[in-house]
Amino acid sequence: MPRATRSRRQSSPSRAASPPLPPPATLYTGRLIGGAADGQVQVRLDGSNDTHAAACPGQFDVTVIAQAERDGVPVVVSASGAGLRVVGLLQPLTAPARREVVADEQLVLRSGNASLTLTAAGKVLLRGAYVSSWSNGVNRIVGRTVRLD
Repeated sequence: MPRATRSRRQSSPSRAASPPLPPPATLYTGRLIGGAADGQVQVRLDGSNDTHAAACPGQFDVTVIAQAERDGVPVVVSASGAGLRVVGLLQPLTAPARREVVADEQLVLRSGNASLTLTAAGKVLLRGAYVSSWSNGVNRIVGRTVRLD
């Protein structure tokens, strides 16, 4: 007579159940039409004429938000049960024909030991271990005094 065998199951350590994920948020694109006040901005979602209040998290610089509003930069807005929230700014794929950078006192471009400094007083300071200038046309040096060392 065959002998009855019992199967012994090794009990695996119980895993803590992961909390359920929130329902996915819906993403929209739109434009900023009102400045940031108390962490809120006014947005107009693409395809709509309505204005909506959206939370604008603290990681966005106020000047960046103001520039995005002024320039009409598209924004990405997340819609969930908690309401609307700006989650990002979209950058254009092509560079504008002209870009202006403004500084109150000095604008410095630096790479390694080379630098170009523009001052509010009108000075242009160019520094580098090797400075080269070339032109297909006339290369003029104009000034009240030109010093060649």
